[in-house]
Amino acid sequence: MVSILLVEDDPHLLVLYSRFLQEAGMTVHAVGTGAAALQLLRQERVGLVITDLLMPDGDGFELMRVMHNEFGQVPVIAITGGGRFMSSQFLLDSARVLGARTVLHKPFRQNELLRCVQEIVHVSEKQ
Repeated sequence: MVSILLVEDDPHLLVLYSRFLQEAGMTVHAVGTGAAALQLLRQERVGLVITDLLMPDGDGFELMRVMHNEFGQVPVIAITGGGRFMSSQFLLDSARVLGARTVLHKPFRQNELLRCVQEIVHVSEKQ
């Protein structure tokens, strides 16, 4: 099974998403900041990154840029509930342009997240 890096600055959502994915049989590395995500990526190989786009210490866009430059094509699921000055749809469309494989608008159902993860894992296993 693929190892997942989950990046979410809301501690409640971080625990919720992480537990749900672990209960579905996934290996999950959960971190709350973009800096922690990069540190983990430099130490651990993951097959999928799920990242919030707006975080206080940086954003998922920067994380995706650094990941692309340093680690190649790691699939990304980008998630957001929108921002103060930008709509969630604009942010999610931008994430797709920058290479996110899938995007989800918060709040989303857990089965939506699981479906997205399973689709990416299934495609990765075929390659």
